[in-house]
Amino acid sequence: MLLFCLLVIADTTKILKIPVAPAETLSVTVTGTGKPILLIPGLFGASYGFRQITPLLVDDGYQVLAVEPLGIGASSRPKDADYSLTAQAGRIAAVSDSLGVSGAIVIAHSMAHLWRSGLLSSDRTWSMASCRLEEAPPNRP
Repeated sequence: MLLFCLLVIADTTKILKIPVAPAETLSVTVTGTGKPILLIPGLFGASYGFRQITPLLVDDGYQVLAVEPLGIGASSRPKDADYSLTAQAGRIAAVSDSLGVSGAIVIAHSMAHLWRSGLLSSDRTWSMASCRLEEAPPNRP
C-alpha cells in the first residue's frame, strides 16, 4: 500500500527552482493539492527528511510545499549571501508569494523554527508549528 501511495504521489510531485535574488534560488518540492502546508527543513536537513509525512498530508487533502532555505538541500549556496534568520525568512516569504500561496500552515523542523519566527514578523498570516522528526528504528513501527 505504501508503494502505491508513493507512486501516486510521485506523479503529482514537482521540484521547482524559485529565484529570489540574483544568484539565490530556493528548491521547492510541491506535492498534492488543497490547503497549503510549508515544510521547512532544519539546518542540516533537506526536503528528503519529510518523505514519510508528505504522503500522509497529501492523503488528508493538503498541498505540501517543502521549501529548502538558501544553503540547504538543493537550494543555491552563494558565498557572499546574507544567511541571517531575517533574510532566510524573507526568502521563504518571497517563494510563497511567487507561488501564490497564502494562509499556509508552516511546519518547521529543528533550527528552522527560528526562520519561522522571522516569518511571524512579516505582513502575512501564517499558522505555525515546530516539530522534531525522528526515524523509528527498524524493529519498531
